[in-house]
Amino acid sequence: FQELATRVSHRNTGKVCNDAIAEQLMARVSHDENLHMIFYRDVSAAGLDIAPNQAMKSVHRILRNFKMPGFTVPEFRRKAVIIAVGGVYDPRI
Repeated sequence: FQELATRVSHRNTGKVCNDAIAEQLMARVSHDENLHMIFYRDVSAAGLDIAPNQAMKSVHRILRNFKMPGFTVPEFRRKAVIIAVGGVYDPRI
């Protein structure tokens, strides 16, 4: 569920590096995250078409306890503010 956020943050990381090679590399990583997002979207849609009740139960089970991958990083909130101030990512982006 975080693929869109990571796509945006990787792309923005490349932009703020002020380095053409870093920007190209992060654009490629960002593109890969976009492919993940499309894959999961399509698999979820297929699950909802094939077995809607089972699919919804599965989605609920995942979302009930979902946390962004960085959540377990020490001082995550402070670091998230630094990332947001730097223009890499925040929930409004």
